Amino acid sequence: MNSSPQAAESSVTDTSRLTPEKLQIRWKGFAPTVIIASGFALGGLYALGTRGGTQGLWMMLILGVTLGLTMTAAGMSWAGTIALAENAKKGLLFVLFPPYTLWRVIVRYDIFWQSMLVFVLGLIISFGCVWIASEGLKSQFAG
Repeated sequence: MNSSPQAAESSVTDTSRLTPEKLQIRWKGFAPTVIIASGFALGGLYALGTRGGTQGLWMMLILGVTLGLTMTAAGMSWAGTIALAENAKKGLLFVLFPPYTLWRVIVRYDIFWQSMLVFVLGLIISFGCVWIASEGLKSQFAG
């Protein structure tokens, strides 16, 4: 069965096309829920690290960095998908050229804010757990 290029083009309609607006979460409680859940996660990891001795610090470090990096990867994957859905050339630049990524996120904050919220909260959890663990291990081995 030979299909012509026109038939392939007509199968993609505007309603089935992936757009940046379709990749947004429309629920108004998204941002508070993600922030509160990340705060509880970091608080729980902090409690594990401060009350669990050396093993608790190592467990907090492993779990916190894993959770944070997973959130960071999810946020950037989501942002890359949004960028590619908006425009192929700009999306490719977004994915491959970090200075353009920063500029594009600032310019199009309206479509990237949700994915960047997940990205930044992941960084806070990762670096927070590393900092808490390094301070805790310093104090345990200092005396």
